[in-house]
Amino acid sequence: MFTYPDLQELTALLRDLRAFLLDPSSAGKPVAKGHHDFVTAADLGVQQRLRSLLCARYPHIRFMGEEDKDHTIDPTVPTFVLDPIDGTSNYIFSFGISAVSLALVYQGQALSGAVYNPYTDELFAAERGKGAFCNGKPIHVLDTDKPGEVLAAFGTSPYRHEFADVTFSIARQLFSDCIDIRRSGSAAADLVYVADGRTGLFVECNLQLWDYAAGTVILEEAGGRITDWEGAPLSMTGPSTVAASNGKLHDYLLKTIAAQK
Repeated sequence: MFTYPDLQELTALLRDLRAFLLDPSSAGKPVAKGHHDFVTAADLGVQQRLRSLLCARYPHIRFMGEEDKDHTIDPTVPTFVLDPIDGTSNYIFSFGISAVSLALVYQGQALSGAVYNPYTDELFAAERGKGAFCNGKPIHVLDTDKPGEVLAAFGTSPYRHEFADVTFSIARQLFSDCIDIRRSGSAAADLVYVADGRTGLFVECNLQLWDYAAGTVILEEAGGRITDWEGAPLSMTGPSTVAASNGKLHDYLLKTIAAQK
């Protein structure tokens, strides 16, 4: 029988990164990996540190990080999935919304996850079947089925400009139907903001596993729903479209997406 790593221990590892991440010298000079896609010394430093600590404490669990070259996931092997800094562009420009996102993935599910924003010192965490929390306090999604009662968030997939038309078409409809729209620059943050009721829904057309794995279990444990754009469960091996909501707004969100594709 698989034994979960201690969630409090995992979250403590993320909190310990705060001083390093907030030190202006940690970022170094950003290096472009691709179109509008950057890596900093801080990304590499966080990943190296967590890899070393997690592999030493949990040698039976594989580790995969965004900055690795091999992103293959074997569903039969429990795997830590890390985004060392989700929202690297925000981090480079000190925008104040970036997150370390760590999930445990096994047999096609995210079993536990933690998302930490060092700027706000907010740590969101969940373990399957045990609820979702922010800084130790339970969190829940908004209880409404009316889009006009919520803020909506969207991501732009900035590395894939071919998705711009459909992205902004959906965003325009959400802007018409909801109170207002938000764009944080961090998908991990966007997902936990749905989980704790800051927003009612979130949509993005191209996210990687490390972007959404931790947020998936946190949102579901907070009472929300997350699928791909067709309403199917998210892939726990590779990239996916993402539609996330408080649950009651999910049918509305999927219909809105379908109408704009």
